[in-house]
Amino acid sequence: MTRHPRKNHRPAPAQSGLFPGDAGPIVGVIERIRFRAEDTGYTVLLLQPDGELPVITAVGPLSSLREGERVHLEGEWKDHPRFGRQFQVRSFQPLAPTTAEGIEKFLASGAIKRIGPALAARIVARYGEESLDVLDTNPRRLLDVPGLGEKTLEDIIESWKSLSEVKEVMLYLQQYDIPLHLSEKIFRAYGAASLSILREDPYRLATDIYGVGFRTADRIARQIGLPEDAPQRIEAGLHYLLSQQAESSGDVYLP
Repeated sequence: MTRHPRKNHRPAPAQSGLFPGDAGPIVGVIERIRFRAEDTGYTVLLLQPDGELPVITAVGPLSSLREGERVHLEGEWKDHPRFGRQFQVRSFQPLAPTTAEGIEKFLASGAIKRIGPALAARIVARYGEESLDVLDTNPRRLLDVPGLGEKTLEDIIESWKSLSEVKEVMLYLQQYDIPLHLSEKIFRAYGAASLSILREDPYRLATDIYGVGFRTADRIARQIGLPEDAPQRIEAGLHYLLSQQAESSGDVYLP
């Protein structure tokens, strides 16, 4: 396929009013992942916004995002003393790449097991802008791509399913206004089981995830729709009261 020259990746100039309201939202394509901390998911990425706008730097716990993806970002601008103006992401929504070039870059990013730059190029050469639809609806059509066999296809299908689960979990958590950094912690703790655990017993967050207490878990549970008299809430509340009493006065039981 035709290659386009690389864009200038200089960050956007630090000037007020570059974007309306200085607070987003911003929609664009991830050009490059500059840094990612594997233990926390904290990510620094370069994003090309839609329209005639310069590349910007966006930061936050964004480990589920990959190069070539199109995203909708919400957040605010902050001036870093060393790295200049950055967009601090508060929430995001992944959007499917809309161009063959964007799809190829996404597939080549390493997000999907067994697909590297060479295979990504062959897939997009075969299916163009329909490549992700093929993955979603009829992945066996990928066997028509030269050099792609059954074993490779199995790994690709499994990896694509896992990636879809990550997106589903992150979007589910964000719809309940769960902070992005906490969403990242939840997914790292539970993986694909995150949704079922949260629906069944969100109070597990208080015991399983460092930095999450009963009050935070209770707020999430109420947002999800767990009733006030749910057995999980009563049990977690008793544990919370007993631990608070033990820490404040040393009591190990209460009447």
